[in-house]
Amino acid sequence: MKTNAARLLDKLGISYQILSYEVNPDDLAAESTAQKVGLPPEQVFKTLVA
Repeated sequence: MKTNAARLLDKLGISYQILSYEVNPDDLAAESTAQKVGLPPEQVFKTLVA
């Protein structure tokens, strides 16, 4: 399932990678997410799907 962010990147021809990780509902900070996927925070664009 693609998010709107992924659809926009596709439309603009921008390459990206979708990563999955274990979610801690008590810590949803983008910085924590970056650490979990092993990337610097400035390289992570986090979207949430509900």
